[in-house]
Amino acid sequence: MITITREAFDSLRQPEQLAGPLFQGEVNAHRFVITGAPAGEITARFLRPDGRDVSVDGWTEDGSACVVLTAGCYAVSGDFRLNIFASAGGETRCLYACTGRVEPTAGANGGAGDTGPIIEHYPDQAIAELREELAALREAVAGIPIRKGDVDGSAVLGDESCVANTAYSLALGHDCWATAQGTLAVGSEAEANSSNAVAFGLDTEANGPQCAAFGKGTIATKRSSLVIGEYNVEDTTNPNYKTGFLMIVGNGTVLNGTVNRSNAMTLGWTGTMTLSGGLILGHGTAQQATLSPVDLKKLLALIE
Repeated sequence: MITITREAFDSLRQPEQLAGPLFQGEVNAHRFVITGAPAGEITARFLRPDGRDVSVDGWTEDGSACVVLTAGCYAVSGDFRLNIFASAGGETRCLYACTGRVEPTAGANGGAGDTGPIIEHYPDQAIAELREELAALREAVAGIPIRKGDVDGSAVLGDESCVANTAYSLALGHDCWATAQGTLAVGSEAEANSSNAVAFGLDTEANGPQCAAFGKGTIATKRSSLVIGEYNVEDTTNPNYKTGFLMIVGNGTVLNGTVNRSNAMTLGWTGTMTLSGGLILGHGTAQQATLSPVDLKKLLALIE
């Protein structure tokens, strides 16, 4: 859509020559906005190359006269003339006049030869539909419980039980707490309580700096550690030292409301991995071998 904005026209001057052409086959591709227009009925007359005079209705908007060329204006290629009028109190005044040319090849979005800024424009029916869509979008966004957190740089996307009370913290979901700088808590009853920690899932806790807890009922306390699975045994070593575990896979359970915490695997800072079960090598192949904890103990004794 090409919008051409001009001051009200002095009828004693020569018509303006448009810099860019129109293209045959276009519809609603050019809008003329005449600023400083007097109040009144706005009309336009488009003299086509074939001599036919096409009438175009206009409107006033914020003190400007507006006219959008209709399909009939682009029907015939050749030279044209456009006059825009304002009528009030029995008097008609020419606000603007121009000449130009309609080229025989239709261009995309106003034609390849158009000049000037591209302005978004829609026919009247499309405008109505767009407004309805925007209203629906605003209503949908208004229904999303997003709000600013307790301090600048924090945000909450969830219910009123969510808390984000430190700079750059974010809580998403139900009853999630992001209580330290740079924390992220997502899910339900997830807590990120140390700097740059993240907690995802259900009833998870990330209590050490730069640690992450994923799953259900997991607790990550060691600095820079990762805990996944369900109901792991918490690493209670000093969170600021490189001791204890870098990674924990929990396989705990809940029975009759009682939490039974256990770990399926741990990986220590020293590089030592501990498995609660056996080890399968070459799974799915002819060379598959299963080593039970007893077998592993015997194997390690041989290595030693």
